Amino acid sequence: MGMRIASKRQRAESLRPPLAYAADLLRVCLRDKAIAASLIACQALLLLPMIVGFPMNEEAINRDRALSMLGIVRNELSAYKDEFPEELYDLTQQQYRHYSDAVAAKYPSKEFFRAMAAASEVEDAEQRAGYLTGDSMHSAYAKLFDGLSNIDGTPVYVTAADLPALEYLSFALGLMPAIVVLLPAVVATTSIVRRLRGQTLLANAPIGRAARRAVATMASIACAAAGLAAVLMPAALVALLRNGIGDPAYPLVHIIAGDVVASSAGRAIAEDIALLALAGIALVSVMCVVGRAGAAGALAAGVALCVLPLLPPYSASSAPWTAFGAWLPTTYLRLDQVIGQMTYSVAFDISAFPQATVERGAAILVCVVATACLVGIALEVWGNARDRHRLAKGGSDDRAR
Repeated sequence: MGMRIASKRQRAESLRPPLAYAADLLRVCLRDKAIAASLIACQALLLLPMIVGFPMNEEAINRDRALSMLGIVRNELSAYKDEFPEELYDLTQQQYRHYSDAVAAKYPSKEFFRAMAAASEVEDAEQRAGYLTGDSMHSAYAKLFDGLSNIDGTPVYVTAADLPALEYLSFALGLMPAIVVLLPAVVATTSIVRRLRGQTLLANAPIGRAARRAVATMASIACAAAGLAAVLMPAALVALLRNGIGDPAYPLVHIIAGDVVASSAGRAIAEDIALLALAGIALVSVMCVVGRAGAAGALAAGVALCVLPLLPPYSASSAPWTAFGAWLPTTYLRLDQVIGQMTYSVAFDISAFPQATVERGAAILVCVVATACLVGIALEVWGNARDRHRLAKGGSDDRAR
């Protein structure tokens, strides 16, 4: 019994230096003005769509659209009645009835959206029969209208300033580039890596070099997680106080790789945060490995990885990496192309790389973290072996003299 207690005490004593070192690193981060400045800037940027009243493209689903389509269908029936094939004439009559029902209904209301969903389903049937162009557009609108018809109160939002908290986050996280959320982690990791070099107290703490680097990596990961929460918090709180919590089932519909994908605000937020969290961990892990060569290299690597997928050539269909773009971890920093964002305009395919899915992105980012850890361990083993060789060589030289 006494031996077991002594063993526990020894383990506790062995943990104290790394834990104290981690606390010192995090304490330094809290005092770093560059980290605070990047955090405040990113919080403000995530609030920007609300401040400027970014449009939600509500005109794609409103009563004016129903009136416009009703006029078009009426004119087609009047002008081409005798020229239409029987199938097309029947489908056009169905469109006319559904758009008439939509115009007669209150907007927004369940009745309006049910009528619009029915009209869009008829248009989808026309497209599949070869009478209309638009690929999956009509099916996408049918799913969006159907989803809206199932929401209590059927709220429709004209600008981002009207969005409740859940809907706002599902919109802003897709609209803003991932660097807006990850920049504080990049700055914090650079600050941590910088303090592992030189003659500072943290660089010469009485724990092993490998332990220092391992603790620094864990501290960077903690900063990435805290930074993600801190960036999201003000936007969520402001939207909550202005417009309420919102509905996690609010429909989101996108065309992804030619398929119509129906989601919801709650699910989109969960997927956004999952990918951003994994991306943050992967990013700081890579930076810590690169940071062995210096803090400037770590910062350059972090910024470059965040900015790379934002460059227009990255998502170009003619790019040489198009065939394997879904396997690149940086692809999953483009949440707008993988998950999408809340919008009422669903006519276009959002995907740049057809096989890029949330599940694949999560797996790839986990592999990046594992690879960075293995590379870090390998470099540490190689460095220790090199140091032992130098010491042995130095001792042999001394004996020779």
